[in-house]
Amino acid sequence: MMFQLKNYKLISCFNRKCNEHGGSLIFLKENCKCKERKDIVALSVKHHIEISCSELNKYIIVCTYRPPTGDFITFETVMEDVLRLASNSKKEVIVCGDFNVDLLGDSPNRSKLLLLFKSFNLFNVFLEPTRITSTSATCLDNIFCNCEFKDSSVINCLRSDHSGQTITLVNTDKTNKTKVRCRPITTKKIDNYLKKLDEKLPKVKVDCNSNEMYTNLFKIIADEFESNFETKEVLIDNKIKFCDWATDGIRKSRATLYDLYEMKTFILRPDFQSYVKKYSKMYKCVCHCAKTIFINNKIKDSANKSKAIWNIINNETGKNRTRETNLSLKVGNDIITSNDEVARVFEEFFTNIPLETTCNLDSSATLAETLMKENAPSTDKEFKFRYINTLTIIKTFKSLNMKKTEDLWGMSVKFVLSIINKIAPILANIFNKCIAEGVFPDLMKLSKIILCSRVGIWRTLQISDLSRFFQF
Repeated sequence: MMFQLKNYKLISCFNRKCNEHGGSLIFLKENCKCKERKDIVALSVKHHIEISCSELNKYIIVCTYRPPTGDFITFETVMEDVLRLASNSKKEVIVCGDFNVDLLGDSPNRSKLLLLFKSFNLFNVFLEPTRITSTSATCLDNIFCNCEFKDSSVINCLRSDHSGQTITLVNTDKTNKTKVRCRPITTKKIDNYLKKLDEKLPKVKVDCNSNEMYTNLFKIIADEFESNFETKEVLIDNKIKFCDWATDGIRKSRATLYDLYEMKTFILRPDFQSYVKKYSKMYKCVCHCAKTIFINNKIKDSANKSKAIWNIINNETGKNRTRETNLSLKVGNDIITSNDEVARVFEEFFTNIPLETTCNLDSSATLAETLMKENAPSTDKEFKFRYINTLTIIKTFKSLNMKKTEDLWGMSVKFVLSIINKIAPILANIFNKCIAEGVFPDLMKLSKIILCSRVGIWRTLQISDLSRFFQF
């Protein structure tokens, strides 16, 4: 087709191979993400109903032309199939074009056309002349939709003998998108990371103290981690889910049920009313079964079944209390409400409180030894740390709860599990050096302080790095 519009692209069209006139097409802006609905376009019947159709992120747009000499029954049958396919999606539907049915007149075809679109909850936007001649003024062209729009207009004085129609849609997307930085960790990236460690780990210095050795080891681990697992920024929709147990089929059935309830208000046939009632009953049964399966699996897969059961009971009975999200912290005479400021105050407090407490205590090594001798009975048993081996390191680490919580460097216990077999020999050597030297590496003393809300009470959560399994 030798027809182009600047900054627009042809998405869908129906073009007659012979004969003049007729056909339909859809142009969209070049930056629009969309696809052609070939299944709907394929329903076209030349000389009776000629369709083009495109699907966008939120809308399905159908452009149709019904020739004035076409068979209306064929048009009605095909259009019903088109609307049924379009309504299977959750997206809003817009049908526009030249229907060659005058909505300003009073004819059987007018009533049939309006009833057909109304049965799918689509209503005409215009009820004014869209084709004006010296002898008539008819409303043959229109837009039918089930979406909200804030403006509509008829454009006259075009080269065509038909007027144009425009509508301005309302952005009904109430969900906010949150920018989140994440670090994609894939099997392929882990394999590349392990290869890099195989090359670098033999270079770790062993003829040094535990602090230097651990610093050297961790620098290799962290540097390769940063280069192999780069962070990226993604947008996440803050949408409220229907429910955790609902499948895609249940969501579609719910949308269909809402449509049936709408149609029930004006289709009063007993057989249709009975059908809606049966559909509603079947939908409730399916939801009950899906929810039962979901709850059973949740209990079955839980490590603490009693706790899982009580959580489910509290959720179902509405006894779970919502978390407080509005922060308000009084520091001196000031009230702080900013998340960043609250986090900063907590960080400063927990950083300084050990030093302040130590300074305020009248402590001395001699006094501590005297108090211990006076209050603790003496014993002949000797306490000492045991040296460990590689297998103990691996076994101890695998006994940890494999969480995805990230430490200061973005690594989680679950990730470290993938490299523990390679670094365990060096870690065992470092730990044994710690026992012999009586020194704990500086990097293992670092922690991350996070504010966690627990029913209106704020507390700190410390998350350390590889040192977390040495406590065992």
